[in-house]
Amino acid sequence: AMTYPHTDSKKSGLATAAFLASLLVGGALPAQQTLRISEILLDPVGPNAGNQIVEIQNVSGQDFTQPSFWTFCVRRLAFAGYPVLPSITIPAGGVVKVHIGASGTDTATDWYLPGIPLLLDDDEFSIYKTTADPSTNPGGAVAQWGDPNFVEDFVSWGLGAGILATRINEAVGAGLWPSPTSHVTPLPAEGNTLAWMEYGMGPGVWHEDVTPTLGLPNGPMKPLRISEVLIDPVGSNVGTQIVELQNVSGYDFIQPAF
Repeated sequence: AMTYPHTDSKKSGLATAAFLASLLVGGALPAQQTLRISEILLDPVGPNAGNQIVEIQNVSGQDFTQPSFWTFCVRRLAFAGYPVLPSITIPAGGVVKVHIGASGTDTATDWYLPGIPLLLDDDEFSIYKTTADPSTNPGGAVAQWGDPNFVEDFVSWGLGAGILATRINEAVGAGLWPSPTSHVTPLPAEGNTLAWMEYGMGPGVWHEDVTPTLGLPNGPMKPLRISEVLIDPVGSNVGTQIVELQNVSGYDFIQPAF
């Protein structure tokens, strides 16, 4: 893949319109999502235990209350330990901070998962729209965790979960992740977060946020802009038209698989 240094512009013949379209709309899109993993505080200032946060956002355009037994999946938990999402309404556009390994009272803006182990530098996290109750129907839940049709969202970072990964192949099958070897890198510095740019899928739409916005929408950050178009060049137009792209993100950009 081609790397676009920040502030760089690249010229592209109009024959690449299909590529541009796939980049802007994300290629083959999965089914409409309701919840997105939108920001991760992997390395908080001070101790990590009990202070890590995974932020989720309701991107559906309408209020959402988990309808059955939707679950959070962390690769190092036994299947029966995957926690069910609280049945608390998230308003349209609302953001919830999920406190990893911490105890507390669940509210519309803060959920607590004391049974989730510490997230590692090489790890993954996913949301499943399970309909089977893991506590009373573990076989049904296990079957759904292995079915790409039940994956709601997924992110893998560092080197991923490696041989212990249990969900990345399902995320690939769901069209939410490009490949089992794709992960978000580099990892953020202490106190910074990994933040979703509020568009697209895959590692390329995540970046390090040096001013975290946990509990608030991240705001869209589209790295590429169409900056200039040569529609009618001197002489023949065939093969000489140009569309210029500019990387306006402030960091190097590599076209993600999605």
